Amino acid sequence: MMKRIDQDTDAKKIAIGYSFTNEAVDLLKNDSFNVFTISNFVWSDDDYKEVKGGDSKHY
Repeated sequence: MMKRIDQDTDAKKIAIGYSFTNEAVDLLKNDSFNVFTISNFVWSDDDYKEVKGGDSKHY
């Protein structure tokens, strides 16, 4: 469920996606993004790499 974004900030940065890896969420939040996802499926860059069979930094 979406939550209300802090109205006191001047600029709003929003990331919307079906699902993000834990590392992606951490990077986005460290850069002050409000993160919204459709799925609450938890996964990591290593999980993605294992499923896709390649280096996740190149996707």
